Amino acid sequence: MKLNDRHKAFLCVLCGVAFLLFGCPDETLPSPYTGRPCELEPWRSPAARKVEDSNISPGEPSLLWVSRFRTESPPTVDGGIVFSVSDKERLYALDAATGDMRWCHQVGAPVDSSLAAANGIIYFYAWDNYVYGLDALTGKKVLRTFSTFGDAFRSSLTVVDGVIYHVSDAGVEARKAANGRRKWYSRRRVMEARGPTVADGIVYATFVGDHDDYILALDAARGKELWHYYDAASWPYWPFYSSVAHGMLYAASSDNVYALDAASGELRWRYEVDGPVTSAPTVDEGLAYVGTRTGYVYALDAVSGALRWSYETGGWVDSSPVVTGGTVYVGAHNGQVFALDALTGAVQWRYKVPVIVDSTPAVVGVDQGIVYFVADGNVHALDATGARTIPAPQAEATVPRN
Repeated sequence: MKLNDRHKAFLCVLCGVAFLLFGCPDETLPSPYTGRPCELEPWRSPAARKVEDSNISPGEPSLLWVSRFRTESPPTVDGGIVFSVSDKERLYALDAATGDMRWCHQVGAPVDSSLAAANGIIYFYAWDNYVYGLDALTGKKVLRTFSTFGDAFRSSLTVVDGVIYHVSDAGVEARKAANGRRKWYSRRRVMEARGPTVADGIVYATFVGDHDDYILALDAARGKELWHYYDAASWPYWPFYSSVAHGMLYAASSDNVYALDAASGELRWRYEVDGPVTSAPTVDEGLAYVGTRTGYVYALDAVSGALRWSYETGGWVDSSPVVTGGTVYVGAHNGQVFALDALTGAVQWRYKVPVIVDSTPAVVGVDQGIVYFVADGNVHALDATGARTIPAPQAEATVPRN
């Protein structure tokens, strides 16, 4: 049958509708991918080789490997694999011990959201307004669901008990991790959002509104608001950063650290630090740790809020401290990564890189002792298994007098 112009026009319309509804095919790249988009594999930098070849002291931390691709977000470490998004719209999976590439996925759109690892799947939200799920071992795409819920540039997510909780400047939504179907949403019109954190059946998120900054608690099953907290003492347009531990929500905003009852939102204590805080407190063994833009790391009693110790790093601390095995790991903008004694603040070791350290160090296991961080847009892996404690005179943590 010969098609006339009207038939051709009708078919063009149908094709256009199909494109709008379903988009272009999105295929996962083979593993390992050998084509042009992902042919660039991570490498061991000259600096790393120099460290290996030199006669370094047995107690010094040593650089294992540095990625060659650039990233602007902290790496996620899970199951012996480091996951990181490059500035070329690619998600890399790297062997945590060697830095060798396991696989690479060409997303096709920028990714500014956090990466969430759950049940062998890596989830993220891209600028094409799709929520993705990739098999952590192979990179195979197992989920791709459309979502226009907010600006991808101001988006983050986490996965708990088979549910994806997604926070953006439009509010909070919950989707089933198995198929991406939306369960509920709580719409907000805000300028900026942080979170989410999920604990004991409650979803916590923080928002910067037109005239206020506040913490929101929602029922995880239905999305119903349980409570919200606002502090007039917080600077305008300065977001809260929060974490949950032992029935308490610990938050920071401007130059204050807060402890709230996680179920009711009631304020338990507030502590004023010496400068702005731009990351969530970390709680471990009865202490809450937080860093400031004036370069200090604080350890506060998690129950009372009393100061236990503080340490001056000499550079901005924009990332949350990581605590494991009695050691606090933190990166500073003066190009140093610090390992501090969790109880006293004494310096166990420090490692200097010639660039700004602007991410949360992610530590893989107490026994493995490898610290991962981003500096100057590259993922670094630092082996601290044999690092020795710096002699006491060089450890200058400030402990309050009774």
